[in-house]
Amino acid sequence: MIDTCSSTSTTQSWTTGADGSLVNTASGLCLDDPTSSVTLDTQLQISTCNGTNAQDWRALTSGTWPTGTSQTILGPNLPAKDYPLVASPGDVNSAAGGSDGNPDLYAVDPNGALTEHLGTTATGSGTYANFSGTGSLGTITNTALHAWPLNSSSGTTATDTIGSANATLAGTSTWTNDATRGQVLTLDGSTGYATTNTPAVDTSGSFSVSAWVKLNSTASNSVFLTQGDNPTSPTADAFQLYYSSTANSWAFGRRASATSGSTFTAIYGTAGQPVTTTSWTHLVGVFDATTNTYLLYVNGKLAASGAYTGTDWASTGNLQIGRGITATGYNQYTNGSISDVHTYNTALPAADAANNNDNNQLTQLG
Repeated sequence: MIDTCSSTSTTQSWTTGADGSLVNTASGLCLDDPTSSVTLDTQLQISTCNGTNAQDWRALTSGTWPTGTSQTILGPNLPAKDYPLVASPGDVNSAAGGSDGNPDLYAVDPNGALTEHLGTTATGSGTYANFSGTGSLGTITNTALHAWPLNSSSGTTATDTIGSANATLAGTSTWTNDATRGQVLTLDGSTGYATTNTPAVDTSGSFSVSAWVKLNSTASNSVFLTQGDNPTSPTADAFQLYYSSTANSWAFGRRASATSGSTFTAIYGTAGQPVTTTSWTHLVGVFDATTNTYLLYVNGKLAASGAYTGTDWASTGNLQIGRGITATGYNQYTNGSISDVHTYNTALPAADAANNNDNNQLTQLG
């Protein structure tokens, strides 16, 4: 049987014998492989110690694998930092996307990235495990609160595929076909936008927002995502993920309080991240309330970071997709297209924020 591990239980304590045996402390019996079987799934037992090969758990030659196997020790060769976070829960997944009957090994790095080391059919007379490369399974901490793929072909509703905060299209906003991303939401830069009927992210603590964007023009500011101080007549923005025409840069910022005249602080992703009107760009804005830090990721790379000196405040307004908020009301409409918007009530770790996949949530294993 298997049981909860206990450091004080003698039934779970084993000692080694000079003949290669493993002796159970509580019973004095040896771990025994019936008839020295090499058949997969053979059930082990404990039996009277007898010094036979069925109870010899040493390699045939000291420091080597038994004859007939070519397996090297721990084939995945994991980085040292991963060893405390390694587990083998069984054949949870496989290279083909489903069960193949071979146990796999999983490692989670400090940033939450999950790697699968693919198990293959065991070889050799000792039936030792083999591995055939690695596969990325995404990240384990990336769980979006809301998601709008913005891929409808008609209608005035942008569906929230995770929550219930559907967005309504208004002004000159249209569904268009894009060669790269398929159906996307395209806005005219003066009246087009989409808005939810409820707040879509809690800005009183850590949070993150992301979107794929493509500009038609860099002549003026384009705000892609924002959420205001109230749902009826907002004059203060809790955050903005946007393009700054003054800096000619992607940007992420926040107002210091729910007051229209309070300081607005932004960070700009200029270094090595040119703005273009010819291709799509993936933007992720992260606010970490524990360190009062902004982070801006552009196309999977950290482009800027900075300190927030205001107070954490909750915006009760609706999420605006494609327009901004200032003391005079709504403005800075997006002149371009937006696709695949996500909001998170957490500060995404680096591995998640750098993930450019459309659906950057880890698919549940199984």
